[in-house]
Amino acid sequence: MSKLRQEIRKCLSAVEPGAGDSMVGRLAFPADFIGFRGHFPGNPILPGVCLVESALVILEARSPAPLHLKEISSAKFFSPVAPDTKVEIVCRVRPLPDASLRLEATASSGGRKVAALVLMVNRNSTPAGEA
Repeated sequence: MSKLRQEIRKCLSAVEPGAGDSMVGRLAFPADFIGFRGHFPGNPILPGVCLVESALVILEARSPAPLHLKEISSAKFFSPVAPDTKVEIVCRVRPLPDASLRLEATASSGGRKVAALVLMVNRNSTPAGEA
């Protein structure tokens, strides 16, 4: 597991069933979170990649095997996330014919939409391109 995922896992307070087949993860990123370093000094904003990795961490919490990002099909960021902001990420997963997964994730905070993601994820133990 990457250092970033390890740090995100520490920020995760809960993963619970959501409506229908979804799951909901709740996170808060403290001011000393690794992702804020250098992004941006004096006005820290959570990098989008941290939200992508957060969706994977939430999915991994319910997965028997490690997951690996295969592709970012879509990533839209609507609102910045500052330190100590509570973020809720709703994840929906659909299996694909090639044994990978399609992960649709929507992040929100305080009633505002933060991000909408569509990720393709491998369920195997080898990251894409490392076979």
